[in-house]
Amino acid sequence: TPACSPSGDGCGFTPADLQSRYKLAPYLQNGSGTIVAVIEEGDASDALSDLKTYRTKFHLGKPKFAKYNQKGEKSDYPSDCSRFDWCVETELDIEMVSASCPKCTIYLMESDGTIAGLEAAETHAVTLGATLLSNSWTCYISWTCGDPNLPNHFKAPGVLYLASSGDYGHNYIGAPAALDTVVAVGGTQLTKKG
Repeated sequence: TPACSPSGDGCGFTPADLQSRYKLAPYLQNGSGTIVAVIEEGDASDALSDLKTYRTKFHLGKPKFAKYNQKGEKSDYPSDCSRFDWCVETELDIEMVSASCPKCTIYLMESDGTIAGLEAAETHAVTLGATLLSNSWTCYISWTCGDPNLPNHFKAPGVLYLASSGDYGHNYIGAPAALDTVVAVGGTQLTKKG
């Protein structure tokens, strides 16, 4: 990450930086009509207001955003994300989707943190129309997360599943990133120039 300026204006990569490096817009038809579901643990009650602040700072316009529980309902959310230590992860994920694809619709799918809850969130995201699902969670060194039925939640036709390869290197990869129907996403190094 680039060094932060004292004013805070030069800290990190901007949406324009990410869009120019990854060139995702042509593949996502600039985001119009694309629904990206972000599968998370716990309730981020300030997600929409924080996303609006982020988008305002970078002139990305009003977000297309909806929040659901793991059952695909806009109510009865799980416990606060701080219980799972996931609040920062949730904010980061929805902001990076927004930065990479400003015109995409973002569905925040909040699970109760159980494997069954995460599986339900996957299934309901697809039912709600998401065609790109982002998962920052992993079950280290496990191909099924303790549920032999887990791979069946990552097989919807026409859906692109992305999942974190984890924080500990290739020897610790697990599901869902290890599934053959999922794109495993690892770290990337970018520079501001070059």
